[in-house]
Amino acid sequence: GIGDFIRVQNSLQCGFDHYYGFLTADYDATVADPNLRKRLYLTERPAISFTREEVEVSLSGRYTLSRQRFVPASLSNQTLTDYGVNFMARYKWRDWTAQTQLDMEGRSGYTSTEMNRVIPNWSLELSRKVLKGKGTVKLECDDLLNKDREYFAMQSATERSESFTESLHHWVRIGFTYKFDAKGSKKSKR
Repeated sequence: GIGDFIRVQNSLQCGFDHYYGFLTADYDATVADPNLRKRLYLTERPAISFTREEVEVSLSGRYTLSRQRFVPASLSNQTLTDYGVNFMARYKWRDWTAQTQLDMEGRSGYTSTEMNRVIPNWSLELSRKVLKGKGTVKLECDDLLNKDREYFAMQSATERSESFTESLHHWVRIGFTYKFDAKGSKKSKR
């Protein structure tokens, strides 16, 4: 922490692993060629946040560099980069709370060109406490920029796949929650 309201943190990881698999072979081959995958990766996750009674603001990032080398199938060698930034701001005033969040995710080094770009995802939320603080009315708006995409990639010594799902949608949700009091009656029984 820096002072009473600012918090700084960081996570750093690195590692090395290797996997063995077999390359596909013809039916008349007597021996399957082994395939060794070596992977070196580095992941960095810095974050800074400011929190005070009515205001909370945070900014965080993530960066992963993954270098994959295949022996003997060097045509499959890849250097992949996954990165992102998240910004969140929340403001509370009396019974009201407003919050916004912006995620920016990006990738590079993948075979699919659809995966090699930056995708923004922005959402808003507005809520108000009602009924003496026991109930909450909430309005949520997700994916305001309509850029939500799901990506999946897997590379191992035996397989390789990359895919993405695109869903064109906007949604707005209005909700109400109420917390029931678990306390019993104050009248005593005789």
